[in-house]
Amino acid sequence: FRKGLALYMKRHAYGTASTGDLWAALGEVSGRPVAAAMESWTRQEGFPLLVVDDANNTLRGKRLHLSQRRFLADGTEWEGDEVWHIPLQPGPDLPTSDVLAVRSGTWDARTAKDWFKFNFGQVAPYRVLYASKAVRSAQIAAILAGQVSGLDRIGLLLDSLALVRQGKLPPVELVFLLAAFRGEQSAHVWEALVGVLVSLHRAMSFLPPETGLLERFEASMSNDLIRPALALCGWSSTAGEEDLARQRRALVLALTARFLRHDQAVVEEAMHRFYRWLEDPSAASAVLPDDVKSSVFKVVLANSEGHSAYRKLRQHTRRGDVPQAVRLSIFSALGSTSSRELRMQTLQMALGGRDAVRLQDIMYPLQGVASSDASGARLAWQWFVERRTLLERRLKGANVRLLGSAIQAAAGSVLEAPHAATVEGHFAEHPAEGLGRSVAQTVEAIRTEAAFVDRLGSPANLPQLLEALKTTST
Repeated sequence: FRKGLALYMKRHAYGTASTGDLWAALGEVSGRPVAAAMESWTRQEGFPLLVVDDANNTLRGKRLHLSQRRFLADGTEWEGDEVWHIPLQPGPDLPTSDVLAVRSGTWDARTAKDWFKFNFGQVAPYRVLYASKAVRSAQIAAILAGQVSGLDRIGLLLDSLALVRQGKLPPVELVFLLAAFRGEQSAHVWEALVGVLVSLHRAMSFLPPETGLLERFEASMSNDLIRPALALCGWSSTAGEEDLARQRRALVLALTARFLRHDQAVVEEAMHRFYRWLEDPSAASAVLPDDVKSSVFKVVLANSEGHSAYRKLRQHTRRGDVPQAVRLSIFSALGSTSSRELRMQTLQMALGGRDAVRLQDIMYPLQGVASSDASGARLAWQWFVERRTLLERRLKGANVRLLGSAIQAAAGSVLEAPHAATVEGHFAEHPAEGLGRSVAQTVEAIRTEAAFVDRLGSPANLPQLLEALKTTST
């Protein structure tokens, strides 16, 4: 690379140059078709999906069929003729610079290992679909044996979620993959796990309760992943603890507040720490560190009878000595109360008045209610429609993106196909000036998410999911 850059600088010193000149110089010194490869990535929209199929269903000395297509999040088939130069980057013991530069072809694995993975080390921006069950099973076994790096564990997780959402991979395969992360210790991997688990949980919350999928998913993931992780990292930091250990604890407790919010032991611990902190907030930082406050507040609010805990938190935000980070943690957590009345009061904080949040903070209570559960999402949209004029009056003169974020939170949190038409109709009748594209993107996202919900609850997937979750939760 340095030689190519030096040639480029020398050749075009004191003159003009184009991007193509840089690719030409790099290709000249490397002997590789750099220009063609880079143009496939820089002059085409989107990024590719690499499909890996294994007709022989064996793991060693196999010939794989590879194909590529444009990746689309909603799962629609793209009819274009784009072809990317995809660096296969196979691993762990396949040091090769092979590139797939055609629509489809074959590739010989030549590996002595029992597993392999393309895009090893996650070096390139593409998704990989392993259509072979044997390959997927071997990857899971390698994760369980501790042979897969953190980066590649994250890659397998995020690719699988994207492909399940797209409808290209059965959801049950993601459940099988998640079970391999029991005992996970990497904070970075836990960050990916949080994204995957919350996405699935949020989608399942919009299925009819009688399917039983959400309840079984919570039980399975709690027993397989969250309880063991909570037992390992605990609720409080220790002397000399590394930052990544604290980050992992915060992530695990965030999941605890969602999946185990009514667990007796969790509720008792959260209540104990909450009331000790209320007695003396400044002296109780070890009992309730800032990075876990929001999770503890959510558990407390979800299990408090009456308005006492809610009122105490609201009062705490009015104190002049409260750090802004703590205040925002409270604003984010208030929507976790099960009381519809209190949720409505939380939303009203965005509109002004004595109990209003500052203008730059209005998203926190709104997002807190909208992301709490399906009922909270529907309530946030109803509130927005009924009080849109008041909200826009308060935001007058502010950056239009603030209103756009409010629309995205209030409208985009209901994952139901009819809701997309409702949102579209509302803004067709009452346009939001300067936000037409943002509204269209929100409507498109709702339809994509609603299709994901429907896939999870479909006759083809629901029985498999219930059976797999029953197995992993026992």
